[in-house]
Amino acid sequence: MSFPYLKHQSGIYFPIIPLSVSYNNHVEKTSALVDSGATTSIFQISIAKRLGIDVEKGQPVFMRGVAGRVKGYRHTVEITVANRIVSAAVIFSEEYLVSLNLLGRESFFNHFKICFNEKKKVVEVS
Repeated sequence: MSFPYLKHQSGIYFPIIPLSVSYNNHVEKTSALVDSGATTSIFQISIAKRLGIDVEKGQPVFMRGVAGRVKGYRHTVEITVANRIVSAAVIFSEEYLVSLNLLGRESFFNHFKICFNEKKKVVEVS
């Protein structure tokens, strides 16, 4: 399935795709940036709250980046993309505030063939 890049509020186009996230029979429709540079998937804390996830009951993890070390919690959720449901680890953090949900390589990319076409501004997920 092909998804056109979406224009972010910054004016830049990104490979952002629509998806559903499920946890304990709660479903939330959202979107996420397909980020080949990210190891893990990181979603906004508001998604966890709407799904009824008690964030701090997840596996504690520490992420490192330019801003230093940030604590998050890993949870396994079901993600539906292109009519396929996959189980994926997602990190939620009160400290790391993301403007976009991020789909990283770990436990997401291995379920799909992903092709970025920068020239046409399209990402294919199959």
